[in-house]
Amino acid sequence: MSSFDHALRAIRQLAARVRRHIAPNPDRAHLPVDLERPHEWAVKDAELLIAFAAQSRKSLSKEKVVALTVASAALQRHMMAASRPAAEELAAFWMAYDSIAADMAPLSALSIRASSAINASRFPGSLFTPTAITAALAVLVFLVCLAVQGFWVAGKELVERADALEAQRRPLQERIALNNSNLQRARGKLNAMREQLGVQSCAVFNCVPFPPGFIKTDKASPASQLDPARVAALKAEAGLIRADISERDIVQQELDGEVRKLNERNAPLERLLTKWHERAMDICGTSYLRYLCPVDNPKAATERETTALKEDIARLKADLKQAEREPPADDPAANLASYATASSLGGEFRRTHPSRIRFELASLERELAAMDADRFRSIAAEVRIIIANIGTYIISMVMGLLGALTFILRTLSQQLREHTYIPTSASVSIVRICLGAIAGVFGSLLLPTSDPSLKSLSPLFIPFVFGYGIEILFSLLDKVVRNFAQPEPGSPAIIKP
Repeated sequence: MSSFDHALRAIRQLAARVRRHIAPNPDRAHLPVDLERPHEWAVKDAELLIAFAAQSRKSLSKEKVVALTVASAALQRHMMAASRPAAEELAAFWMAYDSIAADMAPLSALSIRASSAINASRFPGSLFTPTAITAALAVLVFLVCLAVQGFWVAGKELVERADALEAQRRPLQERIALNNSNLQRARGKLNAMREQLGVQSCAVFNCVPFPPGFIKTDKASPASQLDPARVAALKAEAGLIRADISERDIVQQELDGEVRKLNERNAPLERLLTKWHERAMDICGTSYLRYLCPVDNPKAATERETTALKEDIARLKADLKQAEREPPADDPAANLASYATASSLGGEFRRTHPSRIRFELASLERELAAMDADRFRSIAAEVRIIIANIGTYIISMVMGLLGALTFILRTLSQQLREHTYIPTSASVSIVRICLGAIAGVFGSLLLPTSDPSLKSLSPLFIPFVFGYGIEILFSLLDKVVRNFAQPEPGSPAIIKP
Protein backbone atom coordinates (compact mmCIF):
# COMPACT_ATOMS: atom_id res chain seq x y z
CA MET A 1 0.00 0.00 0.00
CA SER A 2 1.41 3.36 -1.03
CA SER A 3 1.91 6.35 1.24
CA PHE A 4 -0.95 8.10 -0.53
CA ASP A 5 -3.30 5.26 0.37
CA HIS A 6 -2.14 5.40 3.98
CA ALA A 7 -2.79 9.15 4.10
CA LEU A 8 -6.21 8.73 2.51
CA ARG A 9 -7.11 6.00 4.98
CA ALA A 10 -6.02 8.21 7.89
CA ILE A 11 -8.13 11.08 6.58
CA ARG A 12 -11.16 8.81 6.30
CA GLN A 13 -10.70 7.51 9.83
CA LEU A 14 -10.39 11.05 11.14
CA ALA A 15 -13.54 12.10 9.26
CA ALA A 16 -15.43 9.11 10.65
CA ARG A 17 -14.37 9.95 14.20
CA VAL A 18 -15.35 13.57 13.74
CA ARG A 19 -18.69 12.51 12.30
CA ARG A 20 -19.33 10.24 15.28
CA HIS A 21 -18.68 13.12 17.67
CA ILE A 22 -20.81 15.62 15.74
CA ALA A 23 -23.74 13.31 15.02
CA PRO A 24 -26.33 12.63 17.76
CA ASN A 25 -24.97 10.03 20.17
CA PRO A 26 -27.34 7.09 20.70
CA ASP A 27 -25.32 5.92 23.69
CA ARG A 28 -27.03 6.09 27.06
CA ALA A 29 -24.19 8.23 28.44
CA HIS A 30 -26.28 11.30 27.60
CA LEU A 31 -29.63 9.92 28.78
CA PRO A 32 -30.75 9.89 32.46
CA VAL A 33 -33.29 7.03 32.28
CA ASP A 34 -34.93 4.65 29.84
CA LEU A 35 -38.55 5.69 29.60
CA GLU A 36 -39.66 2.16 28.58
CA ARG A 37 -37.65 0.12 31.15
CA PRO A 38 -36.52 2.55 33.85
CA HIS A 39 -35.76 -0.05 36.54
CA GLU A 40 -33.40 -2.00 34.25
CA TRP A 41 -31.18 1.07 33.74
CA ALA A 42 -31.53 2.02 37.39
CA VAL A 43 -30.07 -1.36 38.44
CA LYS A 44 -26.92 -0.69 36.41
CA ASP A 45 -26.81 2.89 37.70
CA ALA A 46 -26.99 1.61 41.28
CA GLU A 47 -24.00 -0.64 40.69
CA LEU A 48 -22.14 2.30 39.09
CA LEU A 49 -22.83 4.54 42.08
CA ILE A 50 -21.66 1.96 44.59
CA ALA A 51 -18.51 1.20 42.56
CA PHE A 52 -17.66 4.89 42.19
CA ALA A 53 -18.27 5.49 45.91
CA ALA A 54 -15.90 2.66 46.80
CA GLN A 55 -13.16 3.90 44.47
CA SER A 56 -13.51 7.58 45.42
CA ARG A 57 -13.44 6.86 49.18
CA LYS A 58 -16.94 8.16 49.80
CA SER A 59 -18.30 6.87 53.06
CA LEU A 60 -21.67 5.18 52.62
CA SER A 61 -23.73 3.42 55.27
CA LYS A 62 -23.32 -0.35 55.27
CA GLU A 63 -27.02 -0.91 55.78
CA LYS A 64 -27.88 1.27 52.73
CA VAL A 65 -25.36 -0.52 50.53
CA VAL A 66 -26.67 -3.96 51.64
CA ALA A 67 -30.28 -2.92 51.08
CA LEU A 68 -29.56 -1.59 47.59
CA THR A 69 -27.47 -4.66 46.67
CA VAL A 70 -30.20 -7.09 47.81
CA ALA A 71 -32.91 -5.14 45.98
CA SER A 72 -30.78 -4.94 42.81
CA ALA A 73 -30.09 -8.69 42.91
CA ALA A 74 -33.82 -9.40 43.17
CA LEU A 75 -34.52 -7.23 40.12
CA GLN A 76 -31.67 -8.83 38.16
CA ARG A 77 -33.19 -12.29 38.72
CA HIS A 78 -36.46 -11.09 37.27
CA MET A 79 -34.61 -9.50 34.32
CA MET A 80 -32.82 -12.78 33.55
CA ALA A 81 -36.07 -14.67 33.82
CA ALA A 82 -37.87 -12.05 31.74
CA SER A 83 -40.54 -11.79 34.40
CA ARG A 84 -42.09 -8.72 36.00
CA PRO A 85 -40.93 -7.96 39.56
CA ALA A 86 -43.44 -7.57 42.35
CA ALA A 87 -44.48 -4.16 43.60
CA GLU A 88 -42.81 -4.74 46.99
CA GLU A 89 -39.50 -5.54 45.30
CA LEU A 90 -39.67 -2.42 43.09
CA ALA A 91 -40.56 -0.25 46.07
CA ALA A 92 -37.66 -1.65 48.10
CA PHE A 93 -35.26 -1.04 45.24
CA TRP A 94 -36.36 2.54 44.61
CA MET A 95 -36.22 3.43 48.30
CA ALA A 96 -32.71 1.97 48.65
CA TYR A 97 -31.58 3.64 45.41
CA ASP A 98 -32.97 7.02 46.52
CA SER A 99 -31.13 6.77 49.83
CA ILE A 100 -27.79 6.09 48.08
CA ALA A 101 -28.40 8.82 45.45
CA ALA A 102 -29.07 11.38 48.21
CA ASP A 103 -25.76 10.52 49.88
CA MET A 104 -23.85 10.73 46.55
CA ALA A 105 -25.34 14.06 45.47
CA PRO A 106 -24.37 16.13 43.52
CA LEU A 107 -22.89 13.06 41.80
CA SER A 108 -25.25 10.86 39.85
CA ALA A 109 -24.96 7.95 37.48
CA LEU A 110 -25.62 10.27 34.56
CA SER A 111 -22.91 12.75 35.60
CA ILE A 112 -20.41 9.94 36.18
CA ARG A 113 -21.07 8.44 32.74
CA ALA A 114 -20.97 11.82 30.94
CA SER A 115 -17.85 13.03 32.73
CA SER A 116 -16.04 9.76 32.21
CA ALA A 117 -16.90 9.79 28.50
CA ILE A 118 -15.49 13.32 28.05
CA ASN A 119 -12.42 12.72 30.22
CA ALA A 120 -11.63 9.55 28.29
CA SER A 121 -11.82 11.24 24.88
CA ARG A 122 -8.57 11.67 22.98
CA PHE A 123 -7.42 13.81 20.08
CA PRO A 124 -9.11 14.65 17.74
CA GLY A 125 -12.34 13.73 19.50
CA SER A 126 -11.36 15.88 22.48
CA LEU A 127 -11.53 18.96 20.23
CA PHE A 128 -15.31 18.58 20.01
CA THR A 129 -16.07 18.32 23.71
CA PRO A 130 -18.04 21.14 25.38
CA THR A 131 -15.00 22.19 27.36
CA ALA A 132 -12.76 22.42 24.29
CA ILE A 133 -15.37 24.34 22.29
CA THR A 134 -15.97 26.77 25.13
CA ALA A 135 -12.22 27.21 25.66
CA ALA A 136 -11.69 27.93 21.95
CA LEU A 137 -14.51 30.47 21.95
CA ALA A 138 -13.11 32.09 25.10
CA VAL A 139 -9.66 32.37 23.52
CA LEU A 140 -11.19 33.93 20.40
CA VAL A 141 -13.16 36.48 22.43
CA PHE A 142 -10.05 37.17 24.51
CA LEU A 143 -8.03 37.93 21.38
CA VAL A 144 -10.80 40.22 20.12
CA CYS A 145 -10.84 41.91 23.52
CA LEU A 146 -7.07 42.45 23.37
CA ALA A 147 -7.30 43.90 19.85
CA VAL A 148 -10.17 46.26 20.69
CA GLN A 149 -8.65 47.31 23.98
CA GLY A 150 -5.24 47.88 22.39
CA PHE A 151 -6.84 50.01 19.68
CA TRP A 152 -8.77 51.93 22.34
CA VAL A 153 -5.74 52.46 24.57
CA ALA A 154 -3.68 53.73 21.61
CA GLY A 155 -6.37 56.21 20.62
CA LYS A 156 -6.86 57.36 24.20
CA GLU A 157 -3.12 57.95 24.62
CA LEU A 158 -2.96 59.89 21.35
CA VAL A 159 -5.92 62.07 22.35
CA GLU A 160 -4.37 62.82 25.72
CA ARG A 161 -1.13 63.87 24.04
CA ALA A 162 -3.13 65.93 21.52
CA ASP A 163 -4.86 67.71 24.43
CA ALA A 164 -1.47 68.44 25.95
CA LEU A 165 -0.31 69.81 22.58
CA GLU A 166 -3.39 72.01 22.35
CA ALA A 167 -2.71 73.30 25.87
CA GLN A 168 0.77 74.34 24.73
CA ARG A 169 -0.45 75.84 21.47
CA ARG A 170 -3.33 77.89 22.89
CA PRO A 171 -1.26 80.54 24.77
CA LEU A 172 0.99 80.94 21.72
CA GLN A 173 -2.03 81.59 19.52
CA GLU A 174 -3.38 84.12 21.99
CA ARG A 175 -0.03 85.95 22.02
CA ILE A 176 0.11 85.90 18.21
CA ALA A 177 -3.42 87.28 17.93
CA LEU A 178 -2.66 90.06 20.42
CA ASN A 179 0.60 90.98 18.69
CA ASN A 180 -1.11 91.03 15.26
CA SER A 181 -3.84 93.28 16.58
CA ASN A 182 -1.32 95.75 18.02
CA LEU A 183 0.75 95.56 14.85
CA GLN A 184 -2.21 96.36 12.62
CA ARG A 185 -3.14 99.37 14.77
CA ALA A 186 0.43 100.71 14.61
CA ARG A 187 0.58 100.29 10.84
CA GLY A 188 -2.77 101.99 10.50
CA LYS A 189 -1.52 105.01 12.44
CA LEU A 190 1.64 105.15 10.35
CA ASN A 191 -0.34 105.00 7.10
CA ALA A 192 -2.60 107.80 8.33
CA MET A 193 0.47 109.95 9.04
CA ARG A 194 1.86 109.23 5.57
CA GLU A 195 -1.39 110.37 4.03
CA GLN A 196 -1.23 113.58 6.02
CA LEU A 197 2.33 114.36 4.91
CA GLY A 198 1.84 113.44 1.24
CA VAL A 199 4.29 112.14 -1.37
CA GLN A 200 6.87 114.93 -0.83
CA SER A 201 7.49 113.76 2.76
CA CYS A 202 9.89 110.95 1.82
CA ALA A 203 12.75 112.68 3.60
CA VAL A 204 10.68 112.88 6.76
CA PHE A 205 10.50 109.09 6.87
CA ASN A 206 14.08 108.62 5.61
CA CYS A 207 12.59 107.01 2.48
CA VAL A 208 11.78 103.79 4.26
CA PRO A 209 9.98 101.47 1.80
CA PHE A 210 6.25 101.32 2.09
CA PRO A 211 5.26 99.13 5.03
CA PRO A 212 2.86 96.21 4.48
CA GLY A 213 -0.70 97.36 4.44
CA PHE A 214 0.07 100.88 3.08
CA ILE A 215 -2.83 102.18 1.00
CA LYS A 216 -2.27 105.25 -1.08
CA THR A 217 -5.16 107.70 -1.35
CA ASP A 218 -5.72 110.91 -3.21
CA LYS A 219 -6.46 112.89 -0.03
CA ALA A 220 -2.80 113.40 0.89
CA SER A 221 -1.71 116.98 1.43
CA PRO A 222 1.82 118.16 0.55
CA ALA A 223 4.22 118.43 3.47
CA SER A 224 5.08 122.04 2.43
CA GLN A 225 1.54 123.09 3.42
CA LEU A 226 1.98 121.75 6.97
CA ASP A 227 3.40 123.60 9.93
CA PRO A 228 7.13 122.77 10.41
CA ALA A 229 6.48 122.06 14.09
CA ARG A 230 3.70 119.69 13.04
CA VAL A 231 6.05 118.01 10.58
CA ALA A 232 8.69 117.60 13.29
CA ALA A 233 6.15 116.14 15.71
CA LEU A 234 4.88 113.75 13.06
CA LYS A 235 8.46 112.77 12.26
CA ALA A 236 9.20 112.00 15.91
CA GLU A 237 5.95 110.10 16.34
CA ALA A 238 6.60 108.20 13.10
CA GLY A 239 10.01 107.16 14.42
CA LEU A 240 8.45 105.78 17.58
CA ILE A 241 5.81 103.94 15.58
CA ARG A 242 8.42 102.48 13.23
CA ALA A 243 10.45 101.30 16.23
CA ASP A 244 7.32 99.73 17.73
CA ILE A 245 6.49 98.04 14.40
CA SER A 246 10.03 96.70 14.08
CA GLU A 247 9.91 95.36 17.62
CA ARG A 248 6.54 93.72 17.07
CA ASP A 249 7.75 92.23 13.77
CA ILE A 250 10.62 90.65 15.65
CA VAL A 251 8.20 89.33 18.29
CA GLN A 252 5.96 88.00 15.51
CA GLN A 253 8.88 86.17 13.93
CA GLU A 254 9.83 84.70 17.30
CA LEU A 255 6.27 83.54 17.94
CA ASP A 256 6.01 82.06 14.46
CA GLY A 257 9.29 80.26 15.11
CA GLU A 258 7.97 78.84 18.39
CA VAL A 259 4.81 77.64 16.68
CA ARG A 260 6.86 76.13 13.87
CA LYS A 261 9.11 74.29 16.31
CA LEU A 262 6.10 73.08 18.29
CA ASN A 263 4.44 71.78 15.13
CA GLU A 264 7.64 70.07 13.97
CA ARG A 265 8.10 68.45 17.35
CA ASN A 266 4.52 67.18 17.39
CA ALA A 267 4.27 66.27 13.69
CA PRO A 268 4.70 62.53 14.47
CA LEU A 269 1.79 62.76 16.92
CA GLU A 270 -0.43 64.36 14.29
CA ARG A 271 0.48 61.68 11.75
CA LEU A 272 -0.25 58.91 14.26
CA LEU A 273 -3.59 60.42 15.26
CA THR A 274 -4.56 60.94 11.61
CA LYS A 275 -3.62 57.33 10.83
CA TRP A 276 -5.61 56.09 13.84
CA HIS A 277 -8.59 58.12 12.65
CA GLU A 278 -8.32 56.67 9.13
CA ARG A 279 -8.28 53.11 10.50
CA ALA A 280 -11.22 53.88 12.77
CA MET A 281 -13.17 55.26 9.82
CA ASP A 282 -12.38 52.10 7.83
CA ILE A 283 -13.74 50.01 10.69
CA CYS A 284 -16.77 52.26 11.11
CA GLY A 285 -17.52 51.85 7.41
CA THR A 286 -19.21 48.54 8.17
CA SER A 287 -22.96 48.68 8.55
CA TYR A 288 -23.13 47.36 12.13
CA LEU A 289 -20.43 49.74 13.45
CA ARG A 290 -21.40 52.86 11.52
CA TYR A 291 -23.04 54.58 14.48
CA LEU A 292 -19.85 54.43 16.56
CA CYS A 293 -18.31 57.20 14.44
CA PRO A 294 -19.49 60.79 13.96
CA VAL A 295 -21.54 61.46 10.86
CA ASP A 296 -19.79 64.72 9.96
CA ASN A 297 -16.24 63.78 8.95
CA PRO A 298 -13.54 66.26 7.77
CA LYS A 299 -14.61 67.49 4.36
CA ALA A 300 -12.60 67.08 1.19
CA ALA A 301 -13.14 70.80 0.55
CA THR A 302 -10.79 71.54 3.44
CA GLU A 303 -8.07 69.53 1.74
CA ARG A 304 -8.67 71.43 -1.51
CA GLU A 305 -8.38 74.75 0.29
CA THR A 306 -5.18 73.57 1.96
CA THR A 307 -3.76 72.56 -1.41
CA ALA A 308 -4.64 75.97 -2.88
CA LEU A 309 -2.93 77.73 0.02
CA LYS A 310 0.19 75.62 -0.43
CA GLU A 311 0.29 76.54 -4.11
CA ASP A 312 -0.05 80.25 -3.26
CA ILE A 313 2.74 79.96 -0.68
CA ALA A 314 5.03 78.30 -3.21
CA ARG A 315 4.27 81.05 -5.75
CA LEU A 316 4.98 83.81 -3.23
CA LYS A 317 8.27 82.19 -2.27
CA ALA A 318 9.29 82.21 -5.93
CA ASP A 319 8.25 85.88 -6.24
CA LEU A 320 10.23 86.73 -3.10
CA LYS A 321 13.38 85.17 -4.54
CA GLN A 322 12.87 87.14 -7.75
CA ALA A 323 12.31 90.41 -5.85
CA GLU A 324 15.34 89.88 -3.62
CA ARG A 325 17.58 89.62 -6.70
CA GLU A 326 16.81 93.32 -7.43
CA PRO A 327 17.28 95.21 -4.11
CA PRO A 328 16.16 98.88 -3.97
CA ALA A 329 18.79 101.62 -4.25
CA ASP A 330 20.10 103.23 -1.08
CA ASP A 331 20.30 106.88 -2.24
CA PRO A 332 17.31 109.20 -1.62
CA ALA A 333 16.99 110.06 -5.29
CA ALA A 334 16.50 106.43 -6.21
CA ASN A 335 14.03 106.08 -3.37
CA LEU A 336 12.11 109.09 -4.64
CA ALA A 337 12.08 107.54 -8.10
CA SER A 338 10.89 104.27 -6.57
CA TYR A 339 8.22 106.23 -4.72
CA ALA A 340 7.12 107.91 -7.91
CA THR A 341 6.99 104.55 -9.62
CA ALA A 342 4.95 103.23 -6.71
CA SER A 343 2.54 106.16 -7.07
CA SER A 344 2.00 105.30 -10.71
CA LEU A 345 1.80 101.54 -10.24
CA GLY A 346 -0.35 101.58 -7.11
CA GLY A 347 -1.13 98.02 -5.97
CA GLU A 348 1.44 96.46 -8.31
CA PHE A 349 4.25 97.95 -6.19
CA ARG A 350 2.75 96.44 -3.07
CA ARG A 351 2.57 93.01 -4.69
CA THR A 352 6.14 93.06 -5.98
CA HIS A 353 7.95 94.73 -3.09
CA PRO A 354 9.88 92.20 -0.88
CA SER A 355 8.43 93.51 2.37
CA ARG A 356 4.91 93.12 1.05
CA ILE A 357 5.64 89.64 -0.27
CA ARG A 358 7.08 88.64 3.09
CA PHE A 359 4.00 89.98 4.82
CA GLU A 360 1.61 88.11 2.51
CA LEU A 361 3.75 84.97 2.77
CA ALA A 362 3.66 85.10 6.57
CA SER A 363 -0.10 85.68 6.49
CA LEU A 364 -0.69 82.70 4.23
CA GLU A 365 1.57 80.49 6.32
CA ARG A 366 -0.33 81.47 9.45
CA GLU A 367 -3.63 80.81 7.68
CA LEU A 368 -2.37 77.40 6.56
CA ALA A 369 -1.20 76.60 10.08
CA ALA A 370 -4.61 77.67 11.44
CA MET A 371 -6.42 75.44 8.92
CA ASP A 372 -4.17 72.50 9.80
CA ALA A 373 -4.79 73.15 13.50
CA ASP A 374 -8.56 73.29 12.94
CA ARG A 375 -8.49 70.07 10.95
CA PHE A 376 -6.35 68.41 13.62
CA ARG A 377 -8.75 69.56 16.34
CA SER A 378 -11.67 68.20 14.30
CA ILE A 379 -9.94 64.83 13.95
CA ALA A 380 -9.08 64.83 17.67
CA ALA A 381 -12.73 65.55 18.54
CA GLU A 382 -13.94 62.69 16.33
CA VAL A 383 -11.33 60.35 17.78
CA ARG A 384 -12.48 61.34 21.26
CA ILE A 385 -16.08 60.42 20.36
CA ILE A 386 -15.02 57.10 18.85
CA ILE A 387 -12.93 56.28 21.92
CA ALA A 388 -15.85 57.09 24.22
CA ASN A 389 -18.17 54.82 22.23
CA ILE A 390 -15.64 51.98 22.13
CA GLY A 391 -14.93 52.22 25.84
CA THR A 392 -18.59 52.49 26.82
CA TYR A 393 -20.14 49.82 24.58
CA ILE A 394 -17.73 47.65 22.59
CA ILE A 395 -15.20 46.93 25.32
CA SER A 396 -17.94 46.50 27.93
CA MET A 397 -19.79 44.03 25.71
CA VAL A 398 -16.64 42.04 24.87
CA MET A 399 -15.57 41.98 28.52
CA GLY A 400 -19.05 40.78 29.49
CA LEU A 401 -18.84 38.01 26.89
CA LEU A 402 -15.41 37.04 28.17
CA GLY A 403 -16.69 36.96 31.74
CA ALA A 404 -19.63 34.72 30.79
CA LEU A 405 -17.37 32.35 28.85
CA THR A 406 -14.92 32.25 31.75
CA PHE A 407 -17.74 31.30 34.11
CA ILE A 408 -18.95 28.56 31.76
CA LEU A 409 -15.42 27.23 31.24
CA ARG A 410 -14.64 27.23 34.96
CA THR A 411 -17.95 25.49 35.75
CA LEU A 412 -17.38 22.81 33.10
CA SER A 413 -13.82 22.13 34.18
CA GLN A 414 -14.88 21.88 37.83
CA GLN A 415 -17.79 19.57 36.99
CA LEU A 416 -15.58 17.31 34.87
CA ARG A 417 -12.97 17.15 37.59
CA GLU A 418 -15.59 16.27 40.23
CA HIS A 419 -17.64 14.06 37.86
CA THR A 420 -20.75 16.21 38.35
CA TYR A 421 -21.10 17.25 34.70
CA ILE A 422 -24.54 16.68 33.20
CA PRO A 423 -25.01 17.23 29.44
CA THR A 424 -27.33 20.12 28.72
CA SER A 425 -28.53 21.86 25.59
CA ALA A 426 -26.22 24.42 23.96
CA SER A 427 -29.02 26.95 24.27
CA VAL A 428 -28.32 27.20 28.00
CA SER A 429 -24.75 28.34 27.34
CA ILE A 430 -25.95 30.67 24.58
CA VAL A 431 -28.42 32.32 26.95
CA ARG A 432 -25.67 32.71 29.56
CA ILE A 433 -23.35 34.32 26.98
CA CYS A 434 -26.06 36.75 25.82
CA LEU A 435 -26.87 37.70 29.38
CA GLY A 436 -23.17 38.24 30.01
CA ALA A 437 -22.95 40.69 27.10
CA ILE A 438 -26.02 42.57 28.35
CA ALA A 439 -24.72 42.63 31.90
CA GLY A 440 -21.33 43.94 30.74
CA VAL A 441 -22.87 46.89 28.89
CA PHE A 442 -25.66 47.90 31.25
CA GLY A 443 -24.42 46.52 34.55
CA SER A 444 -22.09 49.42 35.25
CA LEU A 445 -25.01 51.84 34.77
CA LEU A 446 -26.73 50.28 37.79
CA LEU A 447 -23.54 50.14 39.85
CA PRO A 448 -24.38 51.50 43.32
CA THR A 449 -22.20 54.37 44.40
CA SER A 450 -22.12 53.12 47.99
CA ASP A 451 -20.74 49.66 47.16
CA PRO A 452 -17.02 49.76 48.04
CA SER A 453 -16.30 46.24 46.74
CA LEU A 454 -17.25 47.10 43.14
CA LYS A 455 -16.08 50.72 43.22
CA SER A 456 -12.57 49.56 44.13
CA LEU A 457 -12.28 47.63 40.85
CA SER A 458 -10.90 49.01 37.62
CA PRO A 459 -13.58 50.46 35.29
CA LEU A 460 -12.50 48.03 32.54
CA PHE A 461 -12.77 45.07 34.92
CA ILE A 462 -16.30 45.82 36.13
CA PRO A 463 -18.01 44.57 32.89
CA PHE A 464 -16.02 41.32 33.23
CA VAL A 465 -17.28 40.89 36.79
CA PHE A 466 -20.88 41.48 35.70
CA GLY A 467 -20.48 39.02 32.82
CA TYR A 468 -18.93 36.42 35.12
CA GLY A 469 -21.64 36.78 37.73
CA ILE A 470 -24.83 37.93 36.05
CA GLU A 471 -26.58 37.32 39.37
CA ILE A 472 -25.10 40.68 40.43
CA LEU A 473 -27.10 42.40 37.68
CA PHE A 474 -30.23 40.48 38.60
CA SER A 475 -29.89 41.43 42.26
CA LEU A 476 -29.43 45.12 41.33
CA LEU A 477 -32.47 44.98 39.04
CA ASP A 478 -34.53 43.32 41.75
CA LYS A 479 -33.42 46.00 44.20
CA VAL A 480 -34.48 48.75 41.77
CA VAL A 481 -37.83 47.08 41.18
CA ARG A 482 -38.43 46.68 44.91
CA ASN A 483 -37.63 50.35 45.51
CA PHE A 484 -40.24 51.38 42.94
CA ALA A 485 -42.77 48.75 43.97
CA GLN A 486 -42.72 49.50 47.70
CA PRO A 487 -45.80 51.47 48.81
CA GLU A 488 -45.31 54.94 50.20
CA PRO A 489 -45.53 55.39 53.97
CA GLY A 490 -49.07 56.14 55.05
CA SER A 491 -50.69 54.78 51.89
CA PRO A 492 -53.56 52.31 52.43
CA ALA A 493 -52.63 48.66 52.12
CA ILE A 494 -53.94 46.75 49.13
CA ILE A 495 -56.08 43.82 50.21
CA LYS A 496 -55.85 40.94 47.78
CA PRO A 497 -58.95 38.77 47.38
